[in-house]
Amino acid sequence: MIPEPRHRTSDCSFEFLNVVPSFLLFSFRKRCTTMADEEPKPLTYVPEVILKKRKNNEEWAIRRKLQLEQRVKKSKGDNFVIKKPEQFIREYRDKVILLYIIQLLSAPRGCFCFAPFGCLSYALSVHGTWVVAIVTLLMQRCTLSRLKELDLIQMKHRVKRPRRAIGTPESKLLLIIRIQGKNDMHPKTRKVLYSLRLRRVFSGVFVKANERIMQILQKVEPYVTYGYPTLKNVSDLIYKKGLAKVDKQRVPLTDNNMIEQALGQYGIICIEDIVNEVANVGKHFREVTSFLCPFALNKPEKALQGKKKPYKNGGDAGNREDHINDLIDKMN
Repeated sequence: MIPEPRHRTSDCSFEFLNVVPSFLLFSFRKRCTTMADEEPKPLTYVPEVILKKRKNNEEWAIRRKLQLEQRVKKSKGDNFVIKKPEQFIREYRDKVILLYIIQLLSAPRGCFCFAPFGCLSYALSVHGTWVVAIVTLLMQRCTLSRLKELDLIQMKHRVKRPRRAIGTPESKLLLIIRIQGKNDMHPKTRKVLYSLRLRRVFSGVFVKANERIMQILQKVEPYVTYGYPTLKNVSDLIYKKGLAKVDKQRVPLTDNNMIEQALGQYGIICIEDIVNEVANVGKHFREVTSFLCPFALNKPEKALQGKKKPYKNGGDAGNREDHINDLIDKMN
């Protein structure tokens, strides 16, 4: 006969259930049912960028902490250094050189200040490169200021010329064109140009030719050129480059209603009336020219050489008389 096993699985399971207390069995069954009923929750997704940022912040915080600890150790350490007399002299000379440079930068109209004896030679021997650069910059500044002073002196000499050298204008109408910038220009010269409304290079305005205007043009002669335009060039300038000033804004002359609203009280209602008033220098010439903005002309190709000599001496500036029309054709 086959012997029976000592322990049976079914009996063991029943025996185990009989041994387990009833309240534990109830809680176990309840937990199993709740776990079966609940659905698995999805894991929270964290973008990779945020994870990298957190990691970088943590590394930066650790690095910063180490730097602070090292700084505290250095400050607490006994790093006392005794300065030698040569070091005190070197620091004092550096301060003197710095003060001298500040005085040079703040000196008006290119006036030089005298440095203490031996400081400049020491600066060139120790800090040669940057001292030479600073001195070069200061020399350029002083040269520019001297050029401005020279411009003022030349303007005064031009004003003192005899009035017979000015000459009487051949026509009542003048067109003035600014041809030079303001690099070596004195502020007084710039003020005269601004009074003529010539604030930009290659800008032009119409003025009434008289003795007063010729004297003003004599002051700023190296920076402008002027002449007597024809009726055709006046018409072309107004039609192509004409801009009006309406409510402090530049508006192109494309609507006669705008002209009538601004100049209708003077009997000017269209662009043709403006052309006739400007070309003939009528009674309301001043009102019409103030209504028009300065003409923004184009840069002429190979027409201006950049010379401040008078036009009759082979330069660009001064009175061109009727030859101004050739320049207008190239700049319009």
